[in-house]
Amino acid sequence: FFAANETFDLIKIEAEGAEPEIIQGALKTLTRTKWVTIDVGPERGFAQENTLIPCLNQLMKIGFKPVQFNSKRCVLLFENSASDY
Repeated sequence: FFAANETFDLIKIEAEGAEPEIIQGALKTLTRTKWVTIDVGPERGFAQENTLIPCLNQLMKIGFKPVQFNSKRCVLLFENSASDY
């Protein structure tokens, strides 16, 4: 368990297509995190969809900005731009 005011430098999210659900369940922790890296490759469901757009929208909504994208591996790096981090 973590203290309520504890901050984190980096969280890596790799959930085989369930990244949007992970983000939704970790909102309080993510707002206390400086960097997030997330694999958004084509792994979601039978259609093997990628999670780029849902993850991008969710993280930007809580104050993260995308700073780097690796198109070969479909990996995004986000920085928390909230002033209170």
